[in-house]
Amino acid sequence: MSFYLVILLPALVCLFWSLYYLLDRLAGYTAQLQGSMALTRRAMTAFFCATTVLYACHCLYFAGIRSAVFETMYATANLCVYPLFYLYLVRLTGKAQDETDSQLKWHRLRLFLPALVVLVAYVVCFLTGAEQVRHWVYIVARVTFALQVVYVWISGSRLLQQYRYRLDNFYSDDRSYALMPLYVLLQLFGAIVLLSLVLNVLGREWFAGKMIVAVPSLIMSALLYGLGYVASKIALPAVPFLEKRIITEEASSSSVQTTLAERLEQLMHTQKPYLNPNLTVNDLAQMLQTNRTYLSHALHDELGVSFSGYVNRFRIEHAKHILRDEHFETSKEAILTAQVESGFASESSFYRLFKQHTGKSPLAFRQEKD
Repeated sequence: MSFYLVILLPALVCLFWSLYYLLDRLAGYTAQLQGSMALTRRAMTAFFCATTVLYACHCLYFAGIRSAVFETMYATANLCVYPLFYLYLVRLTGKAQDETDSQLKWHRLRLFLPALVVLVAYVVCFLTGAEQVRHWVYIVARVTFALQVVYVWISGSRLLQQYRYRLDNFYSDDRSYALMPLYVLLQLFGAIVLLSLVLNVLGREWFAGKMIVAVPSLIMSALLYGLGYVASKIALPAVPFLEKRIITEEASSSSVQTTLAERLEQLMHTQKPYLNPNLTVNDLAQMLQTNRTYLSHALHDELGVSFSGYVNRFRIEHAKHILRDEHFETSKEAILTAQVESGFASESSFYRLFKQHTGKSPLAFRQEKD
């Protein structure tokens, strides 16, 4: 009995998180979230519902309860799980905002087409009694699953890198702390991907009738629980995509971009907008009376820096000037004043960026000047 409970454990874990996200929605919590975050929660709900079906079919298989219906459900759910998780990442990182309705529909169709094809193939095989064909459909489904897992892992990692890039080019303050749950999520997902690939190569037939099946069952249960827990805590800051840049003869000329870069430098020195800890690229573009897309390209093409890197360079110089001031009674007072008055939103980001730019901590820098 305890053996079958261990085999059922991944399904129970997935059922728990499915109910958690469903009840979360019924309680009205997601209604208070932004629209994109509500869609993100729906994608995660669908993911755990699919994994519940998948691991329930696993348990029935190892319990010796086998039928055409369960086999079809297993094969279909198996090819839906990773596309659903990728759809979750698309929603989480805001990538869906950059696609039209037709692009989104095609994207979804492409992701779930293998599951649809396998579902139809299994139904046809069972109705016609083509056992030999069904065996080949099973082999093709396993190969497709392996390719699908690798694709989702690579594409998902790329989505997170693109999100980090957009984050650095929209907000001036360091928001890397918001990405920590995202990196943990990616590590958990990577472990699940690796285990899934190993199990897919061995095949569930290899585990049939063996007590060793409890080992991957327990490991997968722990990973899936961790995945659900971390996903329930993630609330990333919204980062809109850049507008499509309209290339005109005037806009494409290097003189216009150089002029924008020069105007930006002058603005930073005269008005010091970097002292605002909540400064965004939209705010700076509005002050320059330009489009944030052109401003971002000017920063990248002409100055070779991200928006946050550019702004924090001025903040560090301002902090260095304050730290050199000998009128402070204590170094602690000087460091606190430097952090607050230079536009840094948090103490941790101030310390990290200051050492990154100068090679010294704020305290070491001030003591060196004493």
